[in-house]
Order: sequence, then structure tokens, then C-alpha cells
Amino acid sequence: IRNSRFYDGKSSGITINKKSQATIEGCDIFRNSLFGIEIKESNNIFISRCKVRNGRNVGISISGKSEAQIENCDIFKNVLTGIEIKGNSTFNIRHSKIFNGKKSGIIFSENSQGIVEDSDIFANTSIGIEIHDKSNPVIRKCRFFDGKDSGILIIKEGKGKVENCEIFCNYRAGIFITQGGNPVIKNSRIYEGKQSGIFIYKKGQGTIDDCEVFNNVLAGIEVRDNSKVTILQCKISNGKGCGVLVAEKGQSSLENCNIFENSFAGIEVRENSSAIIKWCNINKNSDVGIWVDKRSSGTIENCEITDNVSGPQRLEQGSKVVLLGV
Repeated sequence: IRNSRFYDGKSSGITINKKSQATIEGCDIFRNSLFGIEIKESNNIFISRCKVRNGRNVGISISGKSEAQIENCDIFKNVLTGIEIKGNSTFNIRHSKIFNGKKSGIIFSENSQGIVEDSDIFANTSIGIEIHDKSNPVIRKCRFFDGKDSGILIIKEGKGKVENCEIFCNYRAGIFITQGGNPVIKNSRIYEGKQSGIFIYKKGQGTIDDCEVFNNVLAGIEVRDNSKVTILQCKISNGKGCGVLVAEKGQSSLENCNIFENSFAGIEVRENSSAIIKWCNINKNSDVGIWVDKRSSGTIENCEITDNVSGPQRLEQGSKVVLLGV
């Protein structure tokens, strides 16, 4: 299907189902009542240089163990999600833009997977990308910006790898991990968000490796409510809150991080939480380098904690902190 227009339909613009195969190139698909493109129980679907826009439902729906590949497409101004992938489907998208949707840009759910690469996801009313229900995509070399909610949400045991991405100027957290979400976030920059850079909540998990988190309105990384995260080789700086906040029975391990020039403490551990902090440089923060409240615990090992406005550390009476080589 090439260089065609599908518009103002009472159903989907294009429906591909029951083990069909198709190539769709250079098409404009808009103002349809259901999906712009619907793919069910099919594979070898290739979509290139298309616009899927102004739909009254989801832009592109992929379900029923389908496989699809999209390149150089614009998906925008749809009433619901730009692209949804569900039902053990596999979806790869490259060199595309997903923007100005009334809901989220992309949703992976129901154990789906795929690759989102070299794409811009921006100015959507809800989340840039959502990962649900044990789905496990790779998100690589993408930009998430100007969203009205978080850039990326990992929830309900979603996984995924986020690498070499730029996540900035979103209205809520750059990355939000909750309810058993457990991604790997690597070599990415998360900055200038209106809330925390990365927010881990309600038993969220994850590994954050070699990232730069800076200029966010709240904490650079916030770990709350029985969540657990590993933070490795990160730079966390210039936040309007503390660099790293661990609270409400949260747990965090930090190694080889640089945490500097934040408006409050470099690291704050409170409300029955714990942190293991090794080989970190914690400098030039506007409060103490490390603050552990009376109900919390941790280990501080071989760290350089210098030039913080209120001193190296505040360990409240009753806290249980082991100091090694400090």
C-alpha cells in the first residue's frame, strides 16, 4: 500500500489480521473512528514514511502476538495512545516522532517487547512511554521532552532497558518506576524536570548506571515506599532538592557516584530507610553531604565528602551507620 490517504472512516483506517503480511509506505491516515492502523495476529508488517494522525482512538494498535516494524513515521494528535503494543507482540520503531497525543505516546503491555530507537516522543498529554505487565522493550537513543506527565513510566512488573536517551523538561518525573517495575537505565541524561529526575515508588526497583541527573525541581533520584534501587557511576547535580532521597523504608546502594551542588543534602536517608554508599564524591551541596535520620541506617565507605555548606554528614542520634575509611 503506497502513497494513499485513508481518512474519515467509521472504523479503522487499515486493518491487518489473521497471519497477513503488508508493507505500508508514504500514506496519510487520519480522522478515523477506531484505529488508524490495526494489526492483529499478523507478522512481517512494515510501515514507513507514514503519518497517522488526528484519530478518534489509538493511532496504531498491535496485538495478538503480532510483529511490526515502523520507520520514519509521524504519529500525532490522536485522541488515545499514539501506539499500543499488547498480547505478547513485538514492535520495532526507528527514526520516528510521536507527539501531541491526548494520552500516552507508546504503551507496551501484556508481556510485549521490541525496540524504540532514534525517535522523539514529546508534548503528549500523558506519559511518553509506558511499560506494563512484564513487558521488556529496549529504548535507545531517544528523546523525551515537553510531556505533561512523566517521560517514561515502568509499572506492574514491567522491565526494559533505557540507554543513551535524553529525558528533559517533562512536567512530572523524568522516569517513574512503581509497583514492581524493574528497568535498567544506562548512559542517559535526565534533566530540567518539573519534579524529581527519577522517582521510584511503591516497591519499584531498578539499576541506574552511568547517568547524568541534573537541574530537576525536586530530588535528582527519589526512592520511596519499600522501593529498592542500585545507583552506579552517576552524576547527580544542581537539583533544587537533595541529590538522592531515600525515604519510607526505601533501600539504595550507591557506588562511584558524584553528587554535587544540590540545594539541600547530597544524600538524605530517612523514615526507616537504608543506604550503602561506597566510593562516592559528595561535594558542594547546600546542606550536609549525607543526612541519616534517627530511624534509618547505612554504610558509608571510602567516600570523599567535602565543601558541603553544613559539613560532611549529619547522623542523628539513634541512626545506625557504619563508617569505613571516611
